[in-house]
Amino acid sequence: MENKITEQEMEEYLLLKDWTKHKRPFRNKEIVMWSNPRNRGVWLQTEAAYNEEAWQEQKQKRITDLKNGKVDIFCNKCGENLKMTEKDFEGKDFFAGYYGLVDAHVSGGYLSKHLCDLQYYEFSMCEKCVKEMFDAFKNPPKQERYL
Repeated sequence: MENKITEQEMEEYLLLKDWTKHKRPFRNKEIVMWSNPRNRGVWLQTEAAYNEEAWQEQKQKRITDLKNGKVDIFCNKCGENLKMTEKDFEGKDFFAGYYGLVDAHVSGGYLSKHLCDLQYYEFSMCEKCVKEMFDAFKNPPKQERYL
């Protein structure tokens, strides 16, 4: 007969061993993760939370909201709003688009030393901060006109 441990028993054991409980958003749900400061970089995931259909639905809603200018997006570096508005011929504001990096994604690969092993990041940056980042590069990025 298999000896199964309950979720509560696991939680009590991990807390006893100085593990810290974290609730982290993952796609469209929240997952429970455990970390231990003595085991740097070691995480224990106690439940999986992935629903492809709900994730695609959420992603499509985000795209629609972005196209219609329904959301404000702020630069993760300086806090400036990336949403730009302009005046029409009657002097009323209208949505003109977002300027900068919007919902950019980067992740640390397997055994990544700087971005954490298999950690996923999403961020936005205004044009000013993107330009400052480019200027700080030792090897400048490729640049060309698209017109």
